[in-house]
Amino acid sequence: MKTRVALVCALAALGIGSGASNASVVDFTAYGDQLAGGRLTIDFMPGPGAPIITVSAPIFAFAPGHGRAIIPDPFGSPLPGAIFDCNGETGMTLWTLENLSDASIVRAFFDLTNSISLFDDDSIPSTPNSALGRVGVLYDPMNSTAPPEIFSAELGLWADAKNAGDMYTGEVINWPFPDLTSAYFGFGLVYAWYDDTDIIPAPGAAALLGMGALAAARRRRR
Repeated sequence: MKTRVALVCALAALGIGSGASNASVVDFTAYGDQLAGGRLTIDFMPGPGAPIITVSAPIFAFAPGHGRAIIPDPFGSPLPGAIFDCNGETGMTLWTLENLSDASIVRAFFDLTNSISLFDDDSIPSTPNSALGRVGVLYDPMNSTAPPEIFSAELGLWADAKNAGDMYTGEVINWPFPDLTSAYFGFGLVYAWYDDTDIIPAPGAAALLGMGALAAARRRRR
């Protein structure tokens, strides 16, 4: 009898033999430290017509609720080239990127593939429990000294069958190339914006639980 119960539990965990499904696919409340595992790549341009220098760094949990990435200097200085911060609930707090290098920032690419938090846009229908997110970024001129972006987009649909088409693993933000007349994202400037991410279920958690229950059942039968 105990073996049969264990097998039923295992099948339920695997989603076999049951019409019930996980109603809570994602959690729409996410915090900056849950971006940890992601990666931020920055394209620097030293001056008009100069070649682009690409540098990247991991996003890590700097403090509870606070995610940060420290981008190396594009010229090899021991000082940071840029610092990204998201401190608080990702859909409500300001995200900031500060340029500390002698080159302009022309592109930022966030890759959250290895994070538990993914970008959420405002598509309808939404993935269950994801709520409405944002399309690209929402520039905040009050807290920015850098110019607004010229383009932003969320990229790379979350490869899960339950995704309704609004969850993405990446986001790109582009700024003007430096020239002699336009405003550009140079040294000492801060770009501030609003964005949104949601928490996704741990991949394979249900399957691992099910396999564990099946293994336990086999041991009891022996």
